[in-house]
Amino acid sequence: VWPFAVNSDGYGAVWLDGRSRKVHQLALEGRVPRPSPDHEAAHGPCHNRLCFNPLHLEWKTGRENAADRRRDGTHPAGEKNGRCVLTEAQVEEIRVVHAAGGVNHLDLAKRYGVDRSHIGKIVRKRARSCTDAWI
Repeated sequence: VWPFAVNSDGYGAVWLDGRSRKVHQLALEGRVPRPSPDHEAAHGPCHNRLCFNPLHLEWKTGRENAADRRRDGTHPAGEKNGRCVLTEAQVEEIRVVHAAGGVNHLDLAKRYGVDRSHIGKIVRKRARSCTDAWI
């Protein structure tokens, strides 16, 4: 586990060649060359952003890495997302209140501190609590 500096995403980092580099990526590059620029260093069994053990790392595309995070429950979706504004309970409440009638999208948006268009997406079941959590 990397005991020193971390970047804004919580990965171990060092300053190298005039820029910040992720330690786990450097560790994997030292063991296995990067197959292509589309590949990134992915954490395997430990899912620890501070781990730089090359035996826990492998090259994956961004899509493969995201699929692994979803499969393993480590993807920051829904309320785990740092940009999340509403809880899942609030989303359900918005749907119930809207279905009962009497409250328009603008009033719901003001009540919950989100944009009116987001309320529309929630009501139509095109969005959950966060702007990137589509269903």
